[in-house]
Order: sequence, then C-alpha cells, then structure tokens
Amino acid sequence: MSWLDTDAAARHLGGEYTPGELRRLAKAQKVPAHKPAGRWLFDPVELDQWVRGGISARRRGPLTSGKRR
Repeated sequence: MSWLDTDAAARHLGGEYTPGELRRLAKAQKVPAHKPAGRWLFDPVELDQWVRGGISARRRGPLTSGKRR
C-alpha cells in the first residue's frame, strides 16, 4: 500500500481541500486518516471511499461555515 501525506492527499482529492483542512479534518476524525509517529497519513483507497460515500461534501460539518467559497 502507498500512503499519502497531507500534501499528496490534497492533490489526490483534486485540490478540493488544502493540506491544513485535511489535518483539521483528520484531527476531528472527519476523514479517514492514520497518525503513526506523529504524522498524518492517508490511504488513497479510504479517501476514495470517503468521497464516494458523500461524507466529504465540501463545507459541511462544524469545521466549516456551510457556505461554498
């Protein structure tokens, strides 16, 4: 398996999220992520499932305002 860091995960998601947003979502357990040795890592298969499941709908949840940019 190939893990993605926050920068690569943001690119994998097409730039819909910034690396900082992904770190905040990971900390809040809103996105599938793993933190071995103090560094957030993302499984691309889990990210794809997260997107397909509709869980990633942009600007939802307590970390965002509910409005699209």
